[in-house]
Amino acid sequence: MAKALILGIWLLLLAPLAASAADCVVESYFVEPESYGTIMVPIYALIEQATSEITVAVHSFEDTNLAEALIDAHNRGVKVDVLMDYAQASSEASVAYMLDEAGIAIYVDTEDTVVDYRFMVVDQEITVTGSYDWCAMRQCTRFDSIVVVRCREVAESHILEISMQSVLGKFRRVE
Repeated sequence: MAKALILGIWLLLLAPLAASAADCVVESYFVEPESYGTIMVPIYALIEQATSEITVAVHSFEDTNLAEALIDAHNRGVKVDVLMDYAQASSEASVAYMLDEAGIAIYVDTEDTVVDYRFMVVDQEITVTGSYDWCAMRQCTRFDSIVVVRCREVAESHILEISMQSVLGKFRRVE
């Protein structure tokens, strides 16, 4: 009963978000394997510009340069949270250990499921999403894209999704 009530409230909160997202600014970035580093330029810029908080939700995270950028933001006083797939977070290639050692909160799924999100929300205003998988450059050998959406409503809907799944017990903090 409680889960149904939470889900109903969640749906009521999302309805107005969809209706007011018309004022958003959207930027698209595409990359091919030979120029893979270029897709990270807008991501780095947004991390460097963050003033209050960054939420990252990704399937896997192996890029040490992006991890260092998040650690720098954390050291500047920006609240940084990272949600990853449990199996990926515990893999040897993962940067979860780096982030955890720096004091960044790491969350993983609690069930036998797969976290397959690929987004970052900056200062509850800007959302970055797309096919880019936060992999180490040497391993990124595919065509990818990201979309930067400058829209509070879109950012809030992504944060709300993570919050609701956390309330429902789907994610836990790594201690």
